[in-house]
Amino acid sequence: MKDLIKLIGILLFTLLLACSSDSGDDGGNGGGGGKDDVWDKSRTAKVLVISDLSAGNLFPNTNYSSVVNTIKATEQNVILLNNTNVSFSATEMLNPAAKVAHQSLYMPYFVPHGKTGNEYLGNTILLGQALNEMQQTVLSADCWMFQAEIPFTSSLKMRFSSGSFSSEDQIAAAVSSIKNNLFVSTLVAGTVKRNIVSKLVTSLSTALTKDSYMLNIVDNVNKSSEYCIYILGSSKWKLRDTNESAISGDIKSFLIQIELLK
Repeated sequence: MKDLIKLIGILLFTLLLACSSDSGDDGGNGGGGGKDDVWDKSRTAKVLVISDLSAGNLFPNTNYSSVVNTIKATEQNVILLNNTNVSFSATEMLNPAAKVAHQSLYMPYFVPHGKTGNEYLGNTILLGQALNEMQQTVLSADCWMFQAEIPFTSSLKMRFSSGSFSSEDQIAAAVSSIKNNLFVSTLVAGTVKRNIVSKLVTSLSTALTKDSYMLNIVDNVNKSSEYCIYILGSSKWKLRDTNESAISGDIKSFLIQIELLK
């Protein structure tokens, strides 16, 4: 009888252990989502953001070699050069991002977000090949949002969009545009001024249903910059990894990897 009771106890313990193991398995990645949450790198888009996360010009001089070398050494699907302002005068125009694109063999697409007396303020999207079609949506007089379909695997494309925001009125217009273009493959990346991040969060939660989108704010290591990077998309996207590296001076690269879930 004692042996029978001991055997039953062992069987019950084994059963409980098996149930506990099945329900708690997160695939080893810490996601907590079970086996379905294993990172599928074959469905992952890589966005490389190069920025000093300030309001200043990314290229105050003509030395672009360190940025070009970083671009050449980094595997990615799309590059965002933040604040590659174009200066002009009556006799000449200086477009540093065009020179970076030429030296790194990428196609540049300028996305304006402001204007001064002698500068067009904006970002530059770099792509490995020319686009057949793209769209620029006007958010305010001098602030636009870039949109295009970009392949990130042999069979998958993202509806990539980008815009940078320094004022609350730009956010309101951007959220309206995002709401009208929020498809499964929609992925938006850009910079937002730190003191209006809460406005972005609130505007999205008001305009969109809770489970229809994801938003991640990517901060720099010391969390003291004037701007942050935001990653926004449909709820089918999941931020998997962010790697920050120094390039030159205050300029850093942020390699952001986001998986399109099945």
